[in-house]
Amino acid sequence: MNNSIRLLQVLPTLNSGGLERGAIDIAEGISKLGNISLVASNGGRLVNQLEQKGIQHLKIPVHSKNPFTIYKNISVLKKIIANKKINIIHTRSRAPAWSSYFASKKLIRSVSTYHNAYNYNNNFKKIYNSGLGKMDKVIAISNFVKNKIIKSYNIPENKIDVIYRGIDQKIFNLEEINRDIIQSFKQKYKIVSDKNIVLFPGRLTSWKGQIEFLEVLKKIERNDVFCYFVGDNKNTSYSQKLFKSIKNYNLENKCKILGNIDDMKVMYSISNIVVNGSQYPEGFGRVIAEAMSMGKPVIAYNHGAAPELLEIYNDKFKIPLNDCPKMIESINEILNMPEDSKKELALKSYEFVKKNFTIEDMISKTFNLYQNLLK
Repeated sequence: MNNSIRLLQVLPTLNSGGLERGAIDIAEGISKLGNISLVASNGGRLVNQLEQKGIQHLKIPVHSKNPFTIYKNISVLKKIIANKKINIIHTRSRAPAWSSYFASKKLIRSVSTYHNAYNYNNNFKKIYNSGLGKMDKVIAISNFVKNKIIKSYNIPENKIDVIYRGIDQKIFNLEEINRDIIQSFKQKYKIVSDKNIVLFPGRLTSWKGQIEFLEVLKKIERNDVFCYFVGDNKNTSYSQKLFKSIKNYNLENKCKILGNIDDMKVMYSISNIVVNGSQYPEGFGRVIAEAMSMGKPVIAYNHGAAPELLEIYNDKFKIPLNDCPKMIESINEILNMPEDSKKELALKSYEFVKKNFTIEDMISKTFNLYQNLLK
């Protein structure tokens, strides 16, 4: 049998986030291995990036949760499957999962990715979430997600493969960055030069926990710390709320919202500590892995997949949820670490990411999963 892969990935939009990044990486990786790779979504700012890599994008309203749109998308996907001779459909979100499932049923092989375990408080939401589990194979992006979906949706364990998200170590690594580039970056974003930089990366949205972290900045008793909130700021209502909270706390001299920036590598490189303050358990935590790959110490709340990523760290890096005193204590400890210890930790962190969370590993494992389905 010909095991050549003709892949269609389906996801809501192509704007920002780990879900989108993973889809683009897999699309490019599968294509480079000599296979056909397409992506269907409702569009977004990353479409150009996808098409520059030679990947065809198909604009379909698969972002919609409207039952009628979901139903109409079934026939649209069926036509694509037939016209493009697709033999694997890979769905990465709950709304399009149902369209993909019925479009591919008894025709081609199907894969889904649970990017998180997804909470539910009624049977309708549980059924909606369970669509991803109906595919031939299910990818969980961490052991945390795997264990949760087995418990929540009764998915057989042998149907699930854990494939961690992949970090591009060609970008995020320990190599020193040209001083002129750093200087230009600092001038562009008006970065302070006389303080320890605490980086809080992540979309500006309530569940990422930026506002809760202001409590830490308010209570930390040192004047040599400055925090930057970096990430997609399309959620304007939350961005405004964060801005007002900073003003109300009188913290303009301790933090600043940068929003979306051009080069995260440079931002990581000039930071002293990276904080992940998600209020809800994350399925993976890409910024944790990126920061570790850059050799930066990470402090995160000890839930979701964070303990898997911080496995090599001791307990001072893993904070009970919203434990403000413990977070302050950890920030102080890390800033006061001897330089030799910081360098040792940086190398250890980089090597841990290299062993467990690389883009090459993610592509290889996903490719093997696809091939095994086509046997």
